[in-house]
Amino acid sequence: MIGKEFIGNDKVALILGDNIFYGTGLADLLQANNDPDGRVVLAYHLSEHQRYGVVEFDERSQVKSIEEKREKPKSKYEVTDVNRAYLETGMLKVGVLDVGTAWLDTGTFHSF
Repeated sequence: MIGKEFIGNDKVALILGDNIFYGTGLADLLQANNDPDGRVVLAYHLSEHQRYGVVEFDERSQVKSIEEKREKPKSKYEVTDVNRAYLETGMLKVGVLDVGTAWLDTGTFHSF
């Protein structure tokens, strides 16, 4: 909402300020998904899944479900709720970052 006038009808990618991406895969993934009908979210394979939203894929690598990380969220609104709404209307696509790309969450001292 804040950037609505600035963005206009241009294509944009929103990356949260506490995320750092390093590697070769991000540019290719963004280019491959630059004209979505709906929304594209990025996913990354990791071992600490309880700290992040989780995407479940079907046998054709299509998004089957998406859920938020917390059992008790701080508020009644989570970004995953918006993503789930796109999923329910068939307008959610997930691009999976390859193993050559690092995705660092610097939101807490421990994760940094």
